Amino acid sequence: EAANWTGNHIPTATELAIIDGAGVKTVEVRSTGGAQSVRGVFFGPTGGYDNLLLSGGSSLGIGVSGITTPSSSALTLSGGTLTATGPVTTNGNFNLNSGVLNGSGNVVVNGAFSLGGATLQGTGTLNSSATSTTTLVGSPTLSGMTWNQSGTLEIGGAHRVLIANSGVLNNRAGGVINDTTTHGSPLEGNG
Repeated sequence: EAANWTGNHIPTATELAIIDGAGVKTVEVRSTGGAQSVRGVFFGPTGGYDNLLLSGGSSLGIGVSGITTPSSSALTLSGGTLTATGPVTTNGNFNLNSGVLNGSGNVVVNGAFSLGGATLQGTGTLNSSATSTTTLVGSPTLSGMTWNQSGTLEIGGAHRVLIANSGVLNNRAGGVINDTTTHGSPLEGNG
């Protein structure tokens, strides 16, 4: 809602979206009429527990200033599309339940990473650091993107990682893949 933002307008592609203030706040992107783009997203220093949620048919473009979430915040995709041309760093929870992570910006996951039936595509690189734990809660598709996995990847239930269109999953030195899946091929596809 425009009234919730400084200047009484939703931030544009030339502006930073600043999420700040005390308490728990969730900013939900629900732009079903087209993509919403911002230069970047900044989580302020006030100390709140701030969350950014993309749901349904929403679409958010993150420009060159990127987005970095603090450890007390979460970035959640549940059916929307996040297109990043700038860097994305998540230090809190990153919930990629469904939808599309796309773009040329590199993504660094330092915290808990819940990965469902989403599609990861684009020329950017996904880097899950040694401090991250990725838990599959669905079967994601790695389509053309490179994922450098340096933390712990938990593949359980009937889930698997589908690899397509030159996608690459690199399990880096120190990276651990715990495979307890009931699916016959926890990593499936030809990349």
